[in-house]
Amino acid sequence: MKPYFTFPAHAATPRHYDAVSAKLAKKWRFSLLKGAGLAVVLCSLLVARPSQAQSPKWQWAAQSTGSGIGQLKSLAVDAEGNSYQVGFFTESIQFGNTTLVSQGRSDVFVAKLSPAGTWDWAVAVGGTGSDNAAGVAIDAAGRIFISGSFSDQVHLGTVALTSQGSMDVFVAQISPQGTWQWATAVGGSGLDRACALATSATGEVVVGGQFAKTAAFGSHRLVSHGGEDAFVAALTPNGTWQWAIGAGSPENDETSALAINAAGDIYATGYFSNSARFGASVLTGQGMDDAFVGKLSRRGQWLWATAATGTNTAYGKGIAADPAGGVFVTGSFSGNAQFGETKIASNSSDDGFVARLDDAGQWQWVAVLASDYLESIAGIALDKMGKLYVAGTFSRTIQGGTFELTSRGQQDVFVGYLDRQGAWLGLAAGGGAAADQTQALALAPGGEVFVGGDFSSAATFGATQLQSGTPAAQVCVGRASVPQP
Repeated sequence: MKPYFTFPAHAATPRHYDAVSAKLAKKWRFSLLKGAGLAVVLCSLLVARPSQAQSPKWQWAAQSTGSGIGQLKSLAVDAEGNSYQVGFFTESIQFGNTTLVSQGRSDVFVAKLSPAGTWDWAVAVGGTGSDNAAGVAIDAAGRIFISGSFSDQVHLGTVALTSQGSMDVFVAQISPQGTWQWATAVGGSGLDRACALATSATGEVVVGGQFAKTAAFGSHRLVSHGGEDAFVAALTPNGTWQWAIGAGSPENDETSALAINAAGDIYATGYFSNSARFGASVLTGQGMDDAFVGKLSRRGQWLWATAATGTNTAYGKGIAADPAGGVFVTGSFSGNAQFGETKIASNSSDDGFVARLDDAGQWQWVAVLASDYLESIAGIALDKMGKLYVAGTFSRTIQGGTFELTSRGQQDVFVGYLDRQGAWLGLAAGGGAAADQTQALALAPGGEVFVGGDFSSAATFGATQLQSGTPAAQVCVGRASVPQP
């Protein structure tokens, strides 16, 4: 059987770039695979060299079964170590002893895992059309919020929501026992989607995504620049819309991830096309799509925005606020990319990046993972010690510092962590013969790392073997421990 890991024959040249030394010898990369529908498996161990920090170790993994497709899009962990997973499914799906049946083309699922990795409950939301949950966030008071998109009519408990166009945005609160507390919908006559969700220390709920034509967020009305524009909007903990703001170009733009600092300022990342306006900032891209990172005030005004551009594509996918000021962001790029003054060329296809910006939006450093094929990065989180955790998907062989991973199949999953300066401290991987993908990462209060996505065929998390039973993708969640100082 093909091993999950190999070691380089000599110490690797550091693949790290900053504004001062933008031309180090060889570069590593990591790529974005933008396409839903590929399956996800998660990870076996990469054993670290004794001289290096130790890599994550998988403690357990859990999965769904079913007759159709199940895809996890986001997860969050509460103060007790329970995790809440959201996404969509077709036909039927089973989480432990709970079976959900889709009412249309695809339905929303919300499912809870105990700290031991057993399914506590699962609920579905859906109508005759296509419905999907894309975000879950838990505030300091333990309230659980869900965001997603729906078409036609859906019921969340006693609340009925009806879309105004082909697809609308919903935001809702659910109890730890799986009971819907409230739900609200926004949108217009076009296609509107929720892609990101975050909560502030004071309980505000912030949602991001894209909208077309004209969309109403309570009394706040947004008009797109032509195609689908990015948006960021805020609600009270009780579901009252406070403000909404758009950004974009005449083509397609999206807010893909959100983070909020202790002061309530909001950071956003995603992508834009050609030339896009973010308040007073106008960004100009190089390729088909380019990544943006922006900061908004807690009242919803753009303070600044900056771009990471590539001659083919560049995407922002994950973001985490730095308590010391500034922000960390992940994503992917293809072609010749530019991050402020730093220029990097991808390795024939999409590569992935982790980067830091200061609180004025200046790029500080960029770390890259790459192979000669496709990679993607899905999420990022920062622990209390200042370590950065990332998760993504890779093909063939990638290297981070002295840590090297080789995929077992067409596409495998990795989880890794870095220090605040972008140096790799550990990597772990897993997969099977099929294409596998991860979509989400979250940290538990005890420092454990949760990684979620979907897999097909078979998947390995350390000592845990998962089996889908069908060719269709199934939901998968793994929890790993990371050595603490």
